[in-house]
Amino acid sequence: MRISIIAGISRIFSYTYLKKIQAVLLLLVFSFHIIGTFPIANATIGVIGTIVTPDSPGVSWPDMFTLVGTKLYVNSYAGGFQVIDTTTNRTISNTLNAGGSRFADAPVPALVGTKLYITNQTQSRVDVVDTTTDTLLPSIPLSGEPNGCIASGNKLYVFGNLGWVVIIDTTTDTPLAPITSFGPYSYKVASFGTNIYVADISWLSVIDTTTDTVSQINSYNYAFASFRLAWSKLYITNWYANNVTVIDTLTNTELTTVPTGSHPIKTSLVGTKLYVNQTDSIGIIDTTTDTVIGSISAIGYNSGLESIVVGTKLYFDTNVTPTSTASSTFSVVDTTTDTIIWTIPLWGFTSQHLDAKLIGSNIYVGNQIGRAS
Repeated sequence: MRISIIAGISRIFSYTYLKKIQAVLLLLVFSFHIIGTFPIANATIGVIGTIVTPDSPGVSWPDMFTLVGTKLYVNSYAGGFQVIDTTTNRTISNTLNAGGSRFADAPVPALVGTKLYITNQTQSRVDVVDTTTDTLLPSIPLSGEPNGCIASGNKLYVFGNLGWVVIIDTTTDTPLAPITSFGPYSYKVASFGTNIYVADISWLSVIDTTTDTVSQINSYNYAFASFRLAWSKLYITNWYANNVTVIDTLTNTELTTVPTGSHPIKTSLVGTKLYVNQTDSIGIIDTTTDTVIGSISAIGYNSGLESIVVGTKLYFDTNVTPTSTASSTFSVVDTTTDTIIWTIPLWGFTSQHLDAKLIGSNIYVGNQIGRAS
């Protein structure tokens, strides 16, 4: 597995790509080596290197990224963390292996103070990392299948596959009373102000964290949903219905639905324009009128990776075919003209389970080179 680093600086070189050979990965797992360079054709942007992540048990398939200070915590699908120093792009630790598998469609870790929480579905617990010492703290056992979490103040809301939410007091790491007014599976959550929005395969719900009461907003299958806040309006992708739901967060009511192309999955906001990642294009919604005003044809099929906004540039990832494991490409859109101005080849398949994060002037991208056995 690898993490690619994309940068926009005046002089760019790229590291020679390694073949996926176990012996090579074992040699390079604890360091970041330059093993060859060549100039990128475009002198202002390109891949400047890769960080090899190990195929050892528990630390594989780099999933979700969490930045704590200058340290990047790479959550593994298999149950472990890799810690990277982003000032040197060297691995600090590969030893945070909590055991079990996270599954849960890439659960996003929640940071509360210096503690990083992440659900462990197969072990029915929440794993806890002390980010000051990079050590595992005692895990928090739960019944059922925890499938994601989000923090609000000193409370951690943990969502389970069977329609429950357990609130954990993060000052003591002890569970409080559960909430059970939810549909099952595919939880996607977002926190705005004192509200937590919860999308599952049956409902869009909202938790008032001041009272911990729940209300349902509408009934859709929100599997693969993502959220984007634009002023007081919340935009939620609806993969199966091929539209975007618009919610008034002041009243928590549905305003409208905006039709999109096939399978909208992620969104990005630039000014008043909402860019919607679709199967083979990027749709553009004017958030002042909630109407579609254009689209950008993608070079390949959108992988579902989170798009990155840098000033007026939008970076998004595509694969050669919908199920391809061939090399993928990052495209760069000039949002002032809504045209693709650069393409950046990446080594490896980047799927919707992986992550991308902007840190300084670099974008870190998790690459899947085949599934870990």
